[in-house]
Amino acid sequence: MLIYEKKVKEKMKIVIPEKVISSLACDGTAMTSPQEDIHIFKVFPNLRQSLISNKDQVLHFDEEKKESYVFVDFDEATKFVPNQIYKKVHEDNKKFLSEKQVYNDSFFQCT
Repeated sequence: MLIYEKKVKEKMKIVIPEKVISSLACDGTAMTSPQEDIHIFKVFPNLRQSLISNKDQVLHFDEEKKESYVFVDFDEATKFVPNQIYKKVHEDNKKFLSEKQVYNDSFFQCT
């Protein structure tokens, strides 16, 4: 498989859920439920501190779509594969390797 990757990547637009915005408006410490924490702040670990320290500079609001968003550098994202996908790929690879051995020509030529 051949994959092309841009050397200079544009910033990503990350939509911030309203729950996060409202928790920031209070005191900035109670940052949402654990479920949002996993999806946003686990992938972008620096985003939480950035929103707390300079919310007015990094947080934007789209009047037309009624959504709040920030721009984040591509390299700031933590690269990870969810366990469910990792397990599926691992099983597929094991199956491929065993079939590769069984259906190999040298396997059938052995007497």
